[in-house]
Amino acid sequence: MKSNEIKTPDSSADFLRDREYICENLNFMAAEAYKMLRTNIGFSLASIKGCKTIGITSANGSEGKSLCAINLAYTLSLQGSKVLLIDGDLRLPTIAKRLGLNKAPGFSELLTGQTENVIQKTEFSPNFMVITSGSLPAHPSELLGDDKTTTILSSLGKMLDYIVIDLPPINEVSDARNISRALDGYVFVVKRGYSSRSLVKQAIERLRFTNTEILGFVLVDDDKDAVGKYGKYGKYGKYGKYGKYGKYGRGSKYGPGYGERAETERDPDDPEQD
Repeated sequence: MKSNEIKTPDSSADFLRDREYICENLNFMAAEAYKMLRTNIGFSLASIKGCKTIGITSANGSEGKSLCAINLAYTLSLQGSKVLLIDGDLRLPTIAKRLGLNKAPGFSELLTGQTENVIQKTEFSPNFMVITSGSLPAHPSELLGDDKTTTILSSLGKMLDYIVIDLPPINEVSDARNISRALDGYVFVVKRGYSSRSLVKQAIERLRFTNTEILGFVLVDDDKDAVGKYGKYGKYGKYGKYGKYGKYGRGSKYGPGYGERAETERDPDDPEQD
């Protein structure tokens, strides 16, 4: 699948300001980029009958994967497909705030058997539904990797065409890999000038151990005024330095044992590194 370049705001922006980058508020070029992504995914998963389950992830945090997940789900729904977006980031969820939905009950309550009434409708399309994260569980990685999760997603898929799951970054926690058995493939989000090439390669190698297909890459850019381009992932060249992991890693408020804090890496091919 070819890569797409999509413009997103800085992930630290206020969620209300993010609304101009979501769904029907996208500008023409961004909307067309997501339609291209939709088409490429359709070709990549053409052999799969029934519901397609797609995980959206990235190497590191703050690369725009959540906005990508929202806009991909919305764009899929515009062609008449029944789409369910799930906030599978059970540590730092953002989808409820971005879409103005109730955070709980949500995915964690569904997985723990507390309730089945977790699907919320959106204002954007009757075919676009959402399950928010729910309450933050004690052991999200184990919860996502449980066989029950695969069974629940399979059951949900009987009435859907697509399930899109926003997942934590690969290099920071194991959650996205643990749920791989329930996925038909990953879409990998890379933010221009943010992650070093070595960290991206590290994340890809970790995904390969799951034996789940990487459907393709989405290159995102903070420059909302720039015109989008399309092309292969490799042609965009060097990626900048990435610092410490503050939210997911050890020493964060989420406690030791949840994260896999990676050290900042030096890319020998990148002359811009100190």
